[in-house]
Amino acid sequence: MYRTNFVFMALYAAAVISIFVRSGDPISVSWWVGTVPFFIWCVAPIFLPLIVVRRSWFVTVSVGAIAAYSLNVYVDSMFGPGLRSTSALIFAFLPIYQWIAVGLVLAINFFAIRSQNSQLDGLDD
Repeated sequence: MYRTNFVFMALYAAAVISIFVRSGDPISVSWWVGTVPFFIWCVAPIFLPLIVVRRSWFVTVSVGAIAAYSLNVYVDSMFGPGLRSTSALIFAFLPIYQWIAVGLVLAINFFAIRSQNSQLDGLDD
């Protein structure tokens, strides 16, 4: 499962950085200085649960779905037909929604494990 998480993280990071590079000015050094914090902000909601919860297929699949949907939103916002001057704000606000979704996934995973453990404890009696 850890290898799958690593593949998800590498693919997501490559996709996000390619969107950044394609929509920005990577020749300028000052652009990179401003981009690195946004890159960390954009990948953290996907990376953190995959690093912390390694052995849960539910978390891996759910976070993978969140990542896929997020990439769709990033591409549509930056390169889609509705391109506006404020389209880059998606990099600031979408991770907030990702954190909320990941929090729900982690809560569901926690309560599912807790419920499973309590059912197993009841079998010992």
